[in-house]
Amino acid sequence: MTYSFVFPQGRACFSFSGKLPRFRSLNGPDVLLLCGGRSPSEEWLQRIASEKTIYCADSGADICKTIDLLPDFFVGDGDSVHSETLEWLRENRVPCTFLPREKDETDFQVALSLLASLKGPMRSLIVSGIWGGRFDHLYSALFTSVGFLIRKKLPLFTFGDSREMLFFLCSEESLKLEFSGSLPGVFSLFPLTEECRGVTSRGTKWDLESVTLRQRYPYAISNEILLEGEECAARVEQGILGVYAWWG
Repeated sequence: MTYSFVFPQGRACFSFSGKLPRFRSLNGPDVLLLCGGRSPSEEWLQRIASEKTIYCADSGADICKTIDLLPDFFVGDGDSVHSETLEWLRENRVPCTFLPREKDETDFQVALSLLASLKGPMRSLIVSGIWGGRFDHLYSALFTSVGFLIRKKLPLFTFGDSREMLFFLCSEESLKLEFSGSLPGVFSLFPLTEECRGVTSRGTKWDLESVTLRQRYPYAISNEILLEGEECAARVEQGILGVYAWWG
């Protein structure tokens, strides 16, 4: 079974060889979740948002308002989103879930919980506005996402913007990336669980062949994609593997 989606830098094609992929249907919606970190470029965001259901976590709504991209849903405690943006959401009757400011969970964690609890299955989830902020926020978002994936509560999953893309690859899954524009300057693989076994990569300067990557000693970073190939591939037999591309 395979599934492909187009992102502004190219195309990602997932392949599944396990008994059951982490989503129940290929007919569900593709969802874009916007957070309050570094804003993606306007062109990138307009292209990635096309034909997707858009959720905003708190000041992620500011990103939407800047380019007049009306979200389908807002969740947050309102501590960082501009008051003009909240008024814009109200005027356009966007459904909103307002959270208390003093709480244990982050806005991102609540947003993922809401998405994971939807009755119908999602096909894919792309999170943008996730890079460029505080390390503690990124750390929490990264490993919260891993926890949902371990429990098989989320579908195909990506952090991304015009400068960085991180694809989450789960056990017995493969990913092929085809680039339509400039190649990323860096291509890295790193284990997001304690171990990732059976990791293989193709189309890079330093390919891997069925190796084990350990979280306590990640070394498969700062790789390069071969110019003559203009595509690369990765596979993991067991674990959750981060497949990262950086355009600077």
